[in-house]
Amino acid sequence: MRCYQFAIDSALVAATLLPAIATAQTVLRFAQFTPRTHFYHQQVIEPWIATIEKATEGRLKIEVTTSPLGPMPRSFDLVRSGAADIAAGNHGVIPGRFGVTQITDVPFEEATDPVAMSVGLWRTHERFLSKASEHEGAVLLTLHTSGPMELFSRERPIRSKADMTGMKWLAPTNVGAQALKNLGAVPVVKPATEFYDTISKGIVDAMLATNTSVAGWKAEEFIKHQTRVPGGIMYATFFVVMNKSKFDALEKRDQETILRLSGEAYARRAGQVFKEQDEATIAARRVRVHIIDATPDLRRDIAKAFDFVEDEWLKKASAAGIDGRAALIYFRREVLSLTAAK
Repeated sequence: MRCYQFAIDSALVAATLLPAIATAQTVLRFAQFTPRTHFYHQQVIEPWIATIEKATEGRLKIEVTTSPLGPMPRSFDLVRSGAADIAAGNHGVIPGRFGVTQITDVPFEEATDPVAMSVGLWRTHERFLSKASEHEGAVLLTLHTSGPMELFSRERPIRSKADMTGMKWLAPTNVGAQALKNLGAVPVVKPATEFYDTISKGIVDAMLATNTSVAGWKAEEFIKHQTRVPGGIMYATFFVVMNKSKFDALEKRDQETILRLSGEAYARRAGQVFKEQDEATIAARRVRVHIIDATPDLRRDIAKAFDFVEDEWLKKASAAGIDGRAALIYFRREVLSLTAAK
């Protein structure tokens, strides 16, 4: 009788544990990258999180922290150290580490858009750039680009190289800073999170930035002039990475789901969102900002100022054991093909 009762009790205990086992959940902490009101958070990060949670049937839950865990240049190290499970970041504000990945710094002569650039970047990384292991220490989930960078100024329009000489310019990356120096400007390197303070306090007179960063980081009200360059001047690159130990501890099916819903799928969505935001921002801005197109002379001067970028990038690629020329040819071909397919 006792054995019978023990068996019943054991069965009841097991039954009560089944729901808990079935609903066991791994919670992953995503370090806040942009404010929750920012379009990138609402239209890129949140939908990505929702698709993963749905596809894993609740086994994974991704929670975005209520505030940043550190400054933007530390985003990659936050994941490597385990302070965050997942983080997004901008390669360009982490000097000295991601030279090969920043292939989009190399001037692109043909007009394109963020979708083609983002998908082309991911495919090129998969085929060539991953050999550099620049994201080593973390699991790279995806790469994508911003919209194109253009010229924004407070007091006078930028029609020529002479208009830039001696002006203090905000530069979002070290490569952009060097190009601005070549144009006679005085660069001040700052991440997007510091755009507002830098321009509002008059620390700089102008900005090399994307349409969305000027609007999204509240620098818009201080800009009176914009000079557009067909195809853009350069594109910022972004990553999403995950802590390797946390990733390795997941069930294989959940690892595969995360990778499947990241990669090119994430890159394409992010590129599309940046494209739509670019178009909407320009349309709204025309009401109060004087917008002009760069003259042929200014375009030539800008191209000359960026001449150093390709040579330096090829050297970095070679040092990493990558056929840089083949990677560039492949990247440009993919981007042009993706652009033509639209």
